[in-house]
Formats: sequence, structure tokens, C-alpha cells
Amino acid sequence: MVLHLFPAWNWTGHEGEPILVWCHSNCDEVELFLNGASLGRQLVPRNGHVEWHLAYTPGVLAARGFKNGQEAATTERKTTGPAARIALLPDRSTILADGEDIVVVNVAVQDAEGLTVPVARNLVRFSVEGAGTILGIGNGDPNCHEPDKASQRSAFGGPVPGHPAGLD
Repeated sequence: MVLHLFPAWNWTGHEGEPILVWCHSNCDEVELFLNGASLGRQLVPRNGHVEWHLAYTPGVLAARGFKNGQEAATTERKTTGPAARIALLPDRSTILADGEDIVVVNVAVQDAEGLTVPVARNLVRFSVEGAGTILGIGNGDPNCHEPDKASQRSAFGGPVPGHPAGLD
């Protein structure tokens, strides 16, 4: 089942402002909840999405997808605390020491509870000790002009409030 809810639910300073929430799903219906209260259930058009306009309130934004009247999938977005640490998430735990093998390391800016802060834009500096080399760095931001061959990169904080694609 596909149940993708966005945007992230971290809009400090935008409390009470309208946020457009989208949910893409192959479920028949989706119900949206904010801090446990239902905001309604909608039929999902084939190859489409459902959306809600709601005032931003910190907490937990959750969606439940239904297929043939039965709950089939759930997802949620939680408001996080401020950035507190960086987590390195390699795509594997060992590599060959042959001068040819590579490892992709994702970097997550996390709050004190270990939740990824989806709006973080912190500058992250990179270095390697030993025989390894940094081949390149990226952040997923299509508008970023920082070099891919560097020792630092800004985290990509995602879309802006009001539209899940960041297209205010």
C-alpha cells in the first residue's frame, strides 16, 4: 500500500497559519488526524491525491488509508525539537579496502529524541580519517548552488509552509 503524507509538520513561527496537506495513496479512502482528532475522510481519485487545508498546530499529523473499508496503511509526521545532533547513516556496514569500493553515507540532522528535523538547514562539515576519500556531497535541493566537491554542505530543509512542493 502507498500512503505518503506531506509536507513535514515543523513550522515553528507559523502557528495558526494555513498549511496545504497532501496525501498520495493507492488506498480507496484516507482519513487525516491532527493530534488525535479526525479532520475527515476522503475518497482518493485514481492516480491522484487528497488534500486538506488546515491551520498549523504542532504535534502529530497522521493519515490512515482504507482499502475495501478496512484500514490498510498508516503514516504520520511529528513536530520535532530543534537540531541537536547529526546522525551518519551508511548504506552498508563494511566495505572492501581495495581502493575501488564506495559507501554512500546519508546525513540526518536530528533532535534530542533522535527524530530527523525535516526543516533543518544546518551547515554540515565533512572529513575522513584514514585512507578514505570524499567523492562528493549533495543535499537533494535542486536550487542549491553549493559545490558537490567540497568539505561542507547545508542541509536541505525541504519545502516552505503552505504548499507540500514548496511552491508558494
